[in-house]
Amino acid sequence: MTFCRPATTHNKREKPMKRTVDHEALRNFLKVRQALDENRGALPGKTLAFVTLSRQYGAGGHSVAALLEHELNRASQAGSGWMTFDKELVKTVLEEHGLPQGAAPYIREERISEMRDMIEEMCGLHPPAFELVRKTSETLIHLASLGHVILVGLGGSIVTRGLRGGLHVRLVGSIERRTAQAAAFYGITLEEAEKQRIKEDQNRRDYARQNFDCSIDDPINYSLVINTDEVPFADAARLIADEVEALSARLRA
Repeated sequence: MTFCRPATTHNKREKPMKRTVDHEALRNFLKVRQALDENRGALPGKTLAFVTLSRQYGAGGHSVAALLEHELNRASQAGSGWMTFDKELVKTVLEEHGLPQGAAPYIREERISEMRDMIEEMCGLHPPAFELVRKTSETLIHLASLGHVILVGLGGSIVTRGLRGGLHVRLVGSIERRTAQAAAFYGITLEEAEKQRIKEDQNRRDYARQNFDCSIDDPINYSLVINTDEVPFADAARLIADEVEALSARLRA
């Protein structure tokens, strides 16, 4: 499903939202979700929905994810809340579940040259790049299988494609708007944001192509594509939340 709204409905630039990491909340969430998962293990048809959020640089991925988490938690029953996992939280999960100490910073949403990977591995900086990608993908699959998670980036829509219950969303926007929003979000100049946009967009394409032989720009890979030039972040979050509610109803049927 591809969604677009006429340009006349949205003239103001969105104020991006930054997110703070609460590691204790993360641990509590995983503990509760794991317990619920074990309790429902013997019950068929108890698949819980999850969301993957792929985004162009500056299209509002973190802001929409934060708003979506709030929307979904407002409607959730006690003990069945939602949590967002971006690259930083996935690193935390990996570090606490077997990733060698100090390796997490080398989890990058970008293509790594074979020579660079070999040198860094020989220097003991991290395991081979393919091993980091494998562990990251396994973690995303595990989180998705627990349900009620929003997975931002890291090829989440690709690696969880075979799982039931996924709503796969892509956020896109014009170069001009994305550059301005990135500058505001990160507190950098427009020139710096433009350089970073070019780099990040290409890195994300390369990451998907190199590791999964997949194009992140192909809309067929998503349930929903939203142009955040035309759809405000809050409206995008509500739209996704409505789709999650509909998906959850189908999963319960």
